[in-house]
Amino acid sequence: MWVTIATFTPNFIGLVLYFIARSNNYNTICLNCKGKVNSDMEVCPYCKANLNKRCAKCGKKVNFDWKLCPYCKSDL
Repeated sequence: MWVTIATFTPNFIGLVLYFIARSNNYNTICLNCKGKVNSDMEVCPYCKANLNKRCAKCGKKVNFDWKLCPYCKSDL
């Protein structure tokens, strides 16, 4: 689809729109190796570090620096 838009839109506007609209899937950084990873990844593909912490009580994903699970109110 983007090739068609970039080809048929005059004055390279299609190409500019493509670069603006494309999504960068890497939206977070591994704390262990500083590699760029997706937020939905479970482990880092570079260093195999665990990227997500889960609450022991409810199993929902939580941040590493949280002290309390915001979903079930249990201590982490």
